[in-house]
Amino acid sequence: MDNLTPLMKQYMDIKKNYSDAILLFRLGDFYEAFSSDAKTISKELDIVLTSRVGMPMAGVPYHAVMNYVRKLVNAGHKVAICDQMEAPSAAKGLVRREVTRVITPGTAIDEELVENSDNIYTLSFTREEALYAIAYVDISTGDAFTTSSQDESAVFDEIGRIAPRQILLPSTFKKTEIEAEIKEYFPDTAMEFLEDWYYSDEQCAESMKKIFRTGFTEEFGFDKSKLRAIGMLLTYLLETQRRDLSYIHAFRVYRIDDTMIIDRNTLRNLELSSLIKVLDETVTPMGRRLLKRYILSPSTNIMEINHRLDIVETFYKNRILLEEIREYLNTVKDIERLVSRLNFGTISPRAMVTLKNSLMVIPSLKKALLTDRMLSPIGEQLEECQEVVKIIEKAIVDSPPIILRDGGVIREGYDAELDEMRDILNGGEQFIEEYQERERAKTGIKNLKIGFNKVYGYYIEVSKSQVDKVPENYVRKQTLVSSERYITADLKEEENKVLHARERVLELEERCYQKVRHELMKFSSSIQNDAKIIAKIDMLSTFARTALQYNYTRPIVDEASTIEIQGGRHPVIERKIENRFVPNDLSMDSEENRFIILTGPNMSGKSTYIRQVALISIMAQAGSFVPADHVHLSVIDRVFTRIGARDDLSSNRSTFFVEMEETSDILNSATENSLVVLDEIGRGTSTFDGISIAWAVSEYINNAVGAKTLFATHYNELTELANCYKGFKNYTILVNERGEEVEFTHKVVPGATDRSYGIEVAKLAGMPGEVTRRAKEVLNTITAKKSLDKALRVLNEEEMRELKEKKVKISRRKRRRTPRNIHQTSLFDV
Repeated sequence: MDNLTPLMKQYMDIKKNYSDAILLFRLGDFYEAFSSDAKTISKELDIVLTSRVGMPMAGVPYHAVMNYVRKLVNAGHKVAICDQMEAPSAAKGLVRREVTRVITPGTAIDEELVENSDNIYTLSFTREEALYAIAYVDISTGDAFTTSSQDESAVFDEIGRIAPRQILLPSTFKKTEIEAEIKEYFPDTAMEFLEDWYYSDEQCAESMKKIFRTGFTEEFGFDKSKLRAIGMLLTYLLETQRRDLSYIHAFRVYRIDDTMIIDRNTLRNLELSSLIKVLDETVTPMGRRLLKRYILSPSTNIMEINHRLDIVETFYKNRILLEEIREYLNTVKDIERLVSRLNFGTISPRAMVTLKNSLMVIPSLKKALLTDRMLSPIGEQLEECQEVVKIIEKAIVDSPPIILRDGGVIREGYDAELDEMRDILNGGEQFIEEYQERERAKTGIKNLKIGFNKVYGYYIEVSKSQVDKVPENYVRKQTLVSSERYITADLKEEENKVLHARERVLELEERCYQKVRHELMKFSSSIQNDAKIIAKIDMLSTFARTALQYNYTRPIVDEASTIEIQGGRHPVIERKIENRFVPNDLSMDSEENRFIILTGPNMSGKSTYIRQVALISIMAQAGSFVPADHVHLSVIDRVFTRIGARDDLSSNRSTFFVEMEETSDILNSATENSLVVLDEIGRGTSTFDGISIAWAVSEYINNAVGAKTLFATHYNELTELANCYKGFKNYTILVNERGEEVEFTHKVVPGATDRSYGIEVAKLAGMPGEVTRRAKEVLNTITAKKSLDKALRVLNEEEMRELKEKKVKISRRKRRRTPRNIHQTSLFDV
């Protein structure tokens, strides 16, 4: 490094502490990257790669840096921002520079970096002996949560539900099974290993003290595993963000089974993202985030569920109040993120005015809520925050620029010194205009004009055809193709006054703006409180509006251990086919109607039917009305699904093996309070093996687990289970036959079918007639041949009688949850 310039030595000294990040180094009006970082950003951003004394170099304009950072972070890079900590004019020698922030996928919260309203979680994962713990924070909203469990698979399911942008792990997890599992299940999530000091007891306590203003970790009541996870996470955030994070909420401790557990397999199979999309008519980003959270984590608390339903019903019955409140909410922007940016120091002047305009509506919103007995307790919790409105109104102009350095942000009359300097600046600029007119008159050069650039300051420009008229006191500074540029002593003297005034105005605006920001930070908790309440109002009023628009009904949710649905509909599919959806009923309990065997042809609606039962249950426990005429449900602790066929070639697992893993997970984890949805089991192997496995699985779920189960199958032999065991009931899809034509009514009725109508479905799919006719001939021949009877029917009457005599005597299993071997269950490969 001896031959490096002082600037490059400074760069290298800073870079060695951020070797895992792209270092953007502020040089004047650009952020520059050097060496391998320069090559990376040149490739990722498609910008020119140059060199400085033989070192690769690439840069981006400082005023647009976040747009480039977004692209780098989205490409999976970690970016360290190195800023100039003093004005070049005030520096004695080399300008002092420091890294002011490190931006990662989990901490990209600036306006230019956030692409939607979804939560941006950074999550830490630790293990203390047999206890796994996670802590996660969204620094864009201040939300913070933590939980722990001895069941590793449950924790992985929870991480899948949370969908963090970044996962932090202790360095001791490097090259272990946990690292391999996280890479396998969350391949698109950024992962970072942290050194031991991040989660030492002393460092955890220190970080919690900095953020929560207490040195006593015992006050929080966290066990050691949660303390480690929280401390590691907070230390990382303090180290990378390098600013006050006291706006982060106290960590909410919860148990994973406080809500209905929905693993990533079920998320995919039920297409919950589509459900969220059709339900989401929220008008605020906070409401949108809360709706998503409630759908992915439905409550298992009956009182909480019915409290939400009571509020939805209130809005449902008072449509005028519903529309009035939603009209107010329409003017509220993302105040949850705005207050976080306020504390973070990245709120723009225009965003500050947006915060003011959003808070202005709260008195009217509160007044409207107080008119209703059910909604009054919510309205009373709203803090009007009109002091915040007054502070911003007094200090900030109504339409400020986005960037503070553009000037014109602080309102006239707010600061006397600023007003004075503005007068000087305006007078100087007026002098420049008058000076131009005077010089034109004095010299006779009508096209003489005064311009400005950063190199020469103010200058006088004269076209070459008029150069002979230039007076002697003009000093030539620059020659252009068609003109000459000059300066004068008078012009330079006035320039010094104008530039000083302009710089001073910007300094005073910065000072005033930061003063306002710090004044507003005192109201952070009040604004955050209002954001949570507004989110809840928005979400529940959306449920009511959707119920009115699509004819949903209030479900009865209690401890009756039943699922009664009359006229149930699939909330997503019915929107796509409008008035053609066929509603269906269902009656299940914990005794006689515990396990439904559903048979019927392809395309008849079996999969839709069993999925809609799960979706109705999820909606009800989230607090929403449901698409049905009448619904009575008991609380479900978890929804399991085994749907579709897929392989996992990267792990060398066949379709059948993946199917068996998923089924094994259900058998090991389901309880009598679970809902199990099965769409075929055993189709990936021989008919004998498939039926045998499907039979044994059904027996076990019914007799040992006791979970309410819907099993759609083409194995018509399984309908005999209803004759073997209490709890099984047969249902089928009604099919109308007219000669060789069939009509699928999509109506579910009691009973069983002995036909699959596969050839008829093939006709509907457009298969050539000669193929379907030949298939019909083969089918008739096969079913007529006694020698093939066993191969097709699998079980004749004598064998069925023998099986009944040998049926497994399994006692009903109590509620339990058995940890599964993660290596043997692939829940998260999407």
